[in-house]
Amino acid sequence: MCNFLKISFAAFLLLATWAPSYSATQFDGVWKFRPVTSNGRCAGAPGSITVKNGRISGFALSKDVGRMRVSGKFSENGSFKGALRANSGSYAGTVGTFKGKIVGGRADGTWRDVVGCKGKLILSR
Repeated sequence: MCNFLKISFAAFLLLATWAPSYSATQFDGVWKFRPVTSNGRCAGAPGSITVKNGRISGFALSKDVGRMRVSGKFSENGSFKGALRANSGSYAGTVGTFKGKIVGGRADGTWRDVVGCKGKLILSR
């Protein structure tokens, strides 16, 4: 019985060290985002995202494309990146990407879409 407990404990420690860590991050929570166009005639697609354990999920609404799914990831150092995906007509699939970093509570980011528009991305809680 004692050997069984030693083996079970050793197996638990081994699995615990191999298991991925999905702990809450300082960036978890609900964020609003607003794209500001610097190139092109796109209005951008504002929306909100939820960050949970560093994973980004949410939706954006575009006048041209409609509702888009937002997904991505936050790194522990505050950098983030992701994509917007649409499911309507000629805009099905990935229609845009974004990336940036939060430093000192301020989010600096950029976005671009598949038709050549791009600009700054503003995140706020």
